[in-house]
Amino acid sequence: MAIHIYSVRQCIISKIRTIVFILFLTPFYLFGLEGEEILNLVGHRTDRNSAGHGNNVAVYCDSSSTFFYATHRLGNIFNAVDGQVSVWYPDHLQLFRESDRVRQEKTVCVLSNDVVISRIKVINKTDAPVSYPLIIKGDSRQSKDWREDPSGERVTTLYGDTLVLVDKSVFPNAFDKGLTMAIAADQDLLRAHTDTAGYYGLEYDLSLPAREHRVITLACAMNRDQNTALENLRYALRLDDPVSVNREHWVDFFTQDIPVFSCSDSGLTELYAFRWVLLKFSTVGGDLGYLTYPVVLEGRQAYQTYCCFSAPFMAFDLNWASDPMTGFGQIATMTNSAYEDGRFPWYTSPRTNRVRLHHESRTGLSLLPLAAWKHYLIHQDQVMAAQLVPGLIENMEWWIRDRDPNRDGLFDIQHQLETGMDDLYRWGRENANQRYDAIDATSYAFANLVATAKLCSVVGEPASAKRFQHYAKKTRHALNTVLWDSEQQAFFDRNQNTGDLASDYLAITTFYPFFANAADSLKRSLYESYLLDPDHFDLLHPVPALPASHPDFDPQAFWQGPSWPAATFHVVDAFAKTAKAFQREWLDQAGELFINAANNHLDPRADFYERYNPLTGAGLSSFRDYMHSSWIDLFVRHVAGFTPVCTRTFVVDPLPVGLTWYKMDNIPFGKHTLGIEWRKSTSGLAGQLIITIDSRILYEDNDFIPGKEPVTLEVSP
Repeated sequence: MAIHIYSVRQCIISKIRTIVFILFLTPFYLFGLEGEEILNLVGHRTDRNSAGHGNNVAVYCDSSSTFFYATHRLGNIFNAVDGQVSVWYPDHLQLFRESDRVRQEKTVCVLSNDVVISRIKVINKTDAPVSYPLIIKGDSRQSKDWREDPSGERVTTLYGDTLVLVDKSVFPNAFDKGLTMAIAADQDLLRAHTDTAGYYGLEYDLSLPAREHRVITLACAMNRDQNTALENLRYALRLDDPVSVNREHWVDFFTQDIPVFSCSDSGLTELYAFRWVLLKFSTVGGDLGYLTYPVVLEGRQAYQTYCCFSAPFMAFDLNWASDPMTGFGQIATMTNSAYEDGRFPWYTSPRTNRVRLHHESRTGLSLLPLAAWKHYLIHQDQVMAAQLVPGLIENMEWWIRDRDPNRDGLFDIQHQLETGMDDLYRWGRENANQRYDAIDATSYAFANLVATAKLCSVVGEPASAKRFQHYAKKTRHALNTVLWDSEQQAFFDRNQNTGDLASDYLAITTFYPFFANAADSLKRSLYESYLLDPDHFDLLHPVPALPASHPDFDPQAFWQGPSWPAATFHVVDAFAKTAKAFQREWLDQAGELFINAANNHLDPRADFYERYNPLTGAGLSSFRDYMHSSWIDLFVRHVAGFTPVCTRTFVVDPLPVGLTWYKMDNIPFGKHTLGIEWRKSTSGLAGQLIITIDSRILYEDNDFIPGKEPVTLEVSP
């Protein structure tokens, strides 16, 4: 890997972050960061405006805010949260609105039961009394589900001081009475405007003496059941400090529900925690039409859908949550939504899995079986595995039947949109619907065949296990022979009509066979030829979808050059696994690749855009909070170094990523909880490694160096 000026710059930035972290947070590292410190580290930002708790409600606060209920865009149904951000934290944000006479300072959060809270401090800036009418408005007349029309009845009713707005366009197949929004304050209502269905206006008198202030708490509770919405509303308004209650819930999340990670690089600590923030924030569903369990959407501001291509990436991350239902639900919802022939739907909303699409099959690549196997290795729950296996078998049979009709072990793409890399046209834009044997489809199929075979063995399906093991062997052979070009030393797609390899279209997918553990080890020469070469893929901000050497390369075009987190994590994981297994002298370069890829998301603070300019690192999408990747899994396996091998054995083999210490606790492994801590000594590269199991020391090494020798341990069931 070339030494870039960028790499030196990032090294300096990392050192600065380390110094800052040592100065301010060293007291916590001996014990790991507490939830409160994590929230403060991730927060204290002015460039974010989101609020949510990971149920169904999310809001983006602005001069005219936008509310979502699951995938349904409600519009601005509660303008009490409008304003300009003064500071953002994962659990709440503070806003302000200013006029000549009055300043509003707002604290906004969303409680765990989908109640939006706005505590407004109204300050009289003048030396004279001010008669100030506070007007709260809402409008749901243009609300609509993703790719759906805003049709459906709206009803606006006032019950005493409580306004009830019912929107019957919200998931009519699941909500027979619509969605109720109940709005009230902890003060008496002066007057209300309810004449227009779907719209309301509430007025409160906040007359203020000179230089004085008053505080009003407003709440908007949302639920399919009107009585529940009203009950939740009353509960929220009875709380002395709902914002503090909400923060306590978030602290519990960071200390109990997920593996807790901190390290000497505050940027990496922030990125890890922020990824969990977005996973929680982007969670919707659970008994919500086709979303039978809570799931993480592909995006929150855009692409608000559950997609068979991206859902497994989030499952890789969610699998590490303490509660096995978290990852299980992300996987099982897809098997529950499958078409009759076993295909997984490309897009699923609460309303339908037949969302309007531009490709006929309405399906595509999905690593769901691999996600299910990873879940089993972590939580070792045979009952959950048994629930998933029938749907996984049906899906694998569809891929074999429909996408390998000649049974040569190679798997076809019918339309380019099925790859998830929409505009990475392997045969030209004019041939987007031409079938071809695809590297990524075949790599995915191999990983899924192996995973499904292993799961079948676990749940007592030996015949299916044997069939898929045999097919995986055939697929691996075909991938390493038919799709490998010995002259250029790389994997290429193959045109079914002509039999030619797409050797003039080297793409990022050339590394995917190593991600899937399908490539022959000797073919790792492609890393030196392409990944570590700045003339191809080793650009300043890894990893471009097309190499810089390609005539179609454009760092800002949709797929012809940008770095896509969805593809980058494949390559980071592939290179790390290859280096660990076959060429450990590459581990420093694998660590550098991880750090450089992580830094894509840390300029200047943690964020997830859809794609990035590989030359400048600039985020290229107009939206953020895009979950189309997997990062927690990379942190656990390659920074902490923890990888389950089977239900009793695991390996600890961290990459050298320039840290002086790191600590990860609360790692689930079967019925156990593990912890891994490493602290570099004051002299030399070695340091103390401590591995704990259920809060007792399992292994200790005072001379451990990340990237040297891995540690393999076995535990009792």
